[in-house]
Amino acid sequence: MEEKSARFDKVFELIIAILLGVTAVITAWAAWQGSLYDSTQAKYYTLGNATLADGNSRWNEASQNLAQDMSIWNQISALQVDLDYAEYRGDTDTAEAAQYKLDMLMYSVSDELTAAIDWANAQENYATPFEMDGFIDSYYEDASSVMDEGYAQIEQGNEANNWADKLGLVSVILAVVLFMLGIVGVFQNRRTKLIIVSVSVAALLFGVVIMLQVPMTWL
Repeated sequence: MEEKSARFDKVFELIIAILLGVTAVITAWAAWQGSLYDSTQAKYYTLGNATLADGNSRWNEASQNLAQDMSIWNQISALQVDLDYAEYRGDTDTAEAAQYKLDMLMYSVSDELTAAIDWANAQENYATPFEMDGFIDSYYEDASSVMDEGYAQIEQGNEANNWADKLGLVSVILAVVLFMLGIVGVFQNRRTKLIIVSVSVAALLFGVVIMLQVPMTWL
């Protein structure tokens, strides 16, 4: 009887030692993976914020360009009215002066605005270039693209943060497992030992299942 008890104790101690080793290795792995995801999160948050700042800057620049083109259009409209009125009155000098100013102003206009002006002039009823479908949106295309990239990077950071949180939970579970396996030798009752080890194994498997849900990442 004593021989069987001694054999059981040796086997039991061996099992505990193996479980402690396996749990320690898995804990170290989960902690390392969690640190990598923390680094990934920080990287993408930094990139995302920088990209969004760049996008906001481009958005403000686009707004300024739009306001400038609207101002130019107002000047063009005023000169066009002066030209039409001068031609109606037969005032050649005034018409030539207005045409010259109009030509100089049109020389500084972008190709996109020129195309929009041509569209507006082709309409039966009065229209401004900024009523053309998609024209105002075209000012913000570049800024929108950059900001979308920034939001995508922030989302990648959020995803990495979620994985890091899961691995943090795994580390907590495995720490509890290590604690339970560490104190199991204190108890003399065999049944109590088996219960503690069974609970530890169940918790270990639960932690491993959670860890396996997290994609593996590398440096």
